[in-house]
Amino acid sequence: MVVAPLQAYDLWTVIVGDVTALVELSNLKTRMLRIASHDLKNPLARIKGFVDLIFMMTTTLDERDRKYLTLISEAGDEMLRIIDDILNLERMRSGKLLLSDINLSQVVREVCSRHQPDLIQKEQTLNIVMPDEAITVRADAGQLSQAITNYVGNAIKYTPAGGRVVVRLTAEGQHVRFEVEDSGYGIPAKAQPKIFTEFYRAKAEGTLHIPGTGLGLSLVKSVIEAHGGEVGFTSTEGVGSTFFFLLPEQQTIQVGK
Repeated sequence: MVVAPLQAYDLWTVIVGDVTALVELSNLKTRMLRIASHDLKNPLARIKGFVDLIFMMTTTLDERDRKYLTLISEAGDEMLRIIDDILNLERMRSGKLLLSDINLSQVVREVCSRHQPDLIQKEQTLNIVMPDEAITVRADAGQLSQAITNYVGNAIKYTPAGGRVVVRLTAEGQHVRFEVEDSGYGIPAKAQPKIFTEFYRAKAEGTLHIPGTGLGLSLVKSVIEAHGGEVGFTSTEGVGSTFFFLLPEQQTIQVGK
């Protein structure tokens, strides 16, 4: 229902629309995405399994054969990431949050720890800056962890080998602020307004070879906004980027040991 005054005539106009069909289409889309994603995961898992089995059982593969099998395996991984991103985004849009009091400081440390192999492989340095006191928030632990993972993973992925990543967590008056700063490729100015759009990937020099779905940042935005927060970033092409999110004061339960 849309209601607006017609002040010149001292009247009101009321427009009532039946959106039942739109809601049903939206629900059908969600069900179809989940069914399709679930059905795709099983054959992809078999492909991955057989590729791994060939690697283990065969010792006579030449360099070309190993390269082809590696490409198959990497393509399977990429498709699984796309499926997981779609499912996570649809799950987020369902509006179902399992809220609990979580130690955000601990979640940040755990996420950073899981990315250690990537940091070692790219010879990058990661610094974590946060107060000694634990920062606790009321949130959906799984979804908030996924949002932090996407931010940290993107920073590592879009920073060249030997680069630097800094993770910060602070309690700032009315908000809890989490941010990830990198010394990566940066985002072209013309691409910045669309950076949180679904399936959008900014094109910059040096990033064309980097795989991705364009769903990670839109998922972060959905998660944080569902918790009553906001997202943002600053970026300079060729210098690096800083992505952050804020959780409002009412989300903060306590700051203490």
